[in-house]
Amino acid sequence: MKTATITLLLNLLLSASYAQSSGDTTYIDDDDNTVSKEQAKLIRVISHEGYIYKFCDYYLTGIKQMDGYCMFPNGGVKTRRFVYYDEKGKKTEEGVYTNDKRDGLWTHYREDTTVEIIWYTETYVNGMLKGEIIGYYPSGAKKTVEDYNAEKSVGKTYDDLGVEISYQPFKVMPKYNGDLLNYLGKNMRYPPDCIDANIQGRVDIRFVVADNGIIQDVHVARKAHPLLDAEALRLWKSMPKWVPGTLDGKKAKFHMTQPLTFKLD
Repeated sequence: MKTATITLLLNLLLSASYAQSSGDTTYIDDDDNTVSKEQAKLIRVISHEGYIYKFCDYYLTGIKQMDGYCMFPNGGVKTRRFVYYDEKGKKTEEGVYTNDKRDGLWTHYREDTTVEIIWYTETYVNGMLKGEIIGYYPSGAKKTVEDYNAEKSVGKTYDDLGVEISYQPFKVMPKYNGDLLNYLGKNMRYPPDCIDANIQGRVDIRFVVADNGIIQDVHVARKAHPLLDAEALRLWKSMPKWVPGTLDGKKAKFHMTQPLTFKLD
């Protein structure tokens, strides 16, 4: 049944794609890797629009999961507006990428409603959270307004009538329970072949911190060398539990990226 669904969807997407601009269709997994039809979690349609590429990802049911633009056909360097959807077709978040980094205002929609209601907005500068995070009640009234930087957040919290109450941070990022640099320093095994060949580099690891603090879905976002990439993966996959982050007062799952530099003295 699953194979039949994928085949039917692929035929439909191919027809739509060729109608646009002879686009390419591929199968991808949760880590954005190209896979076989049997391993697919999403189906991607890529069309060439001028000097950039339009990407549309679909769930296997045919419902759109994402649309946006990239500078390269392999998905490299996100640019312009991206919109993400849940499996029922409702928006989950939208905003702009500039040079592969989130930029400006991003809007997130509530997950517990059947219609699109703004949950919170946040502002990015060069991929980093800067400025205000504004959280909303389902009614649309402001719940929290806070200024955010890389270290901490400060702000104000209001009840649903607009009266200021005790401040509760809207978004608290997960963190390693201890000294992360110390953990990496003690546990990193620099590959001997890389030492002999003086191979250095930076590996960016993308991962999920689940709402129970367990590290999940670890993969390499920026590669340096196969041996360095493998060591970075090993480090993160063996990582102990983190202190989970919270969103709107509840423990939540967070997607994160961490650079790891391999350097020889």
